[in-house]
Amino acid sequence: MCSYSALAVSLTGCNDQDESSSARGGGDDDDSPYQADQAGIGRSFDADCPNVTLRLEDGRISHCGFNPYDLNGDGPFITDCPQDYFDFCNLAGDYAQPCKAEDIADLLQRIATGEVDPSDPLDTNELQHELCTRLNIEFLLDNFDSRPLTVTTTRVERYADYELRSLLFEDEFVGEFNGFLLLPNDACNVPAVVVSPGHAGSSKAWIDVYFGNYLPQNGYALLALSMRCMAAPNVPAEYDVTRALTLDGFTFIGLQVYEQLLGLKYLRFLGCRDVAVDGNRLGLIGHSGGSTVGNLLIRAAPEAVKVYISDFKSEYINSGESWNLGKVPHDFAPGAWQLHYLINNFDTATMPVLELPYGYAEDGQSIPDGTRRIIEFLDQELKKR
Repeated sequence: MCSYSALAVSLTGCNDQDESSSARGGGDDDDSPYQADQAGIGRSFDADCPNVTLRLEDGRISHCGFNPYDLNGDGPFITDCPQDYFDFCNLAGDYAQPCKAEDIADLLQRIATGEVDPSDPLDTNELQHELCTRLNIEFLLDNFDSRPLTVTTTRVERYADYELRSLLFEDEFVGEFNGFLLLPNDACNVPAVVVSPGHAGSSKAWIDVYFGNYLPQNGYALLALSMRCMAAPNVPAEYDVTRALTLDGFTFIGLQVYEQLLGLKYLRFLGCRDVAVDGNRLGLIGHSGGSTVGNLLIRAAPEAVKVYISDFKSEYINSGESWNLGKVPHDFAPGAWQLHYLINNFDTATMPVLELPYGYAEDGQSIPDGTRRIIEFLDQELKKR
């Protein structure tokens, strides 16, 4: 049964959990030249070489049937492939902490009527612990570097200033998702950033709309990851996934934090095995719903990035009416509501944060102006390191 923690109602505190339990790990591939050592890395984001296997399969598409190149270029790609997230509920069943729908509705009502107070100030470590607990992602972060990740290059295109690689990520917990890596030509120890796009936006759409090619042209590797099931209300998968995960004591946005960390893990691996990328100079760029993910990531894993850029914030709840109607979006994480003031106060972040207007550009500016502002910030805070 859901109950209040020391600070608040914790939707991840429905059942007691054995503190000695650990995340599923393992997986050896002795034939792969990219296999990292399976040492007891534990909860670490600075291991010498994370466990990543690289593959090359020209033309491969994900099991969802999504070909990232099947885009018009003038509009977002809407994906409806929730099965990996539904499967997660079974794969992570040992860590599930089920809640009743009526208990969640009751919590939302208490928040709406002011019966639940926001958290008192917390230091960096306290906030990290509280957030990871309430998102129920601690088991995903344990043994993070030693857990296998496979990244398959499915297509390579070369342009005047950079190389574009189409990637397919495969993880034992969250399944398959796509991304694009833009790597400057003749890159040598360049800084790199992960992009977390917003609703109904594929990685390719973000690159096209926000002039992502500017980054490799200015000496940055760019990894843009597609966000699955982010298309409500046009596609109901977002609502379905959010509700299913919430009732099992997980959160959709918590898994999205994990996926962005997998992208950063891949870049750190390239920094270990490939001189093209500097795995110690990594940043994160959020947009819209992707910013609500990034805002959590820099608190849940502050050591993962050196700089962050955001253009949107969330309180991580919606109305009780939305919950009762089954229309709750990806950022629904009521267990984290009490922390949202702390999460959204970038003055307390452990890395430089650039907060921009929605879509990056100021009033009267063009989108390229906003992208150039991002590059100026990266030049100052990331490239110089």
